[in-house]
Amino acid sequence: MSQPSDVETRGMIEAFEQQLRLLCERPLDPGTWAAALALRDSWARFVTAAFGTIVRLQVCSWCSRSSSQAGPRCMFCWHRLRGGNYIETTADTGATR
Repeated sequence: MSQPSDVETRGMIEAFEQQLRLLCERPLDPGTWAAALALRDSWARFVTAAFGTIVRLQVCSWCSRSSSQAGPRCMFCWHRLRGGNYIETTADTGATR
């Protein structure tokens, strides 16, 4: 069996994190809620230990500068950002992936 590519690995991580978000948004009894939060926190620690802190940035289609993924507008020209034009960097080195 071959190793998954970086793109496949990122896709699997994002899918797992989406399922964790959906689980944590559901009404759960206190014991299950605590277990879901513990699982979410353990997963975040695992991903950080395995891959380092990854910061997703969007490249503005208007001015071609990078802005935080979380923001709806470019922090340089204030043009509305469209999803999908991402680059990923590690917080420690700034190297792109």
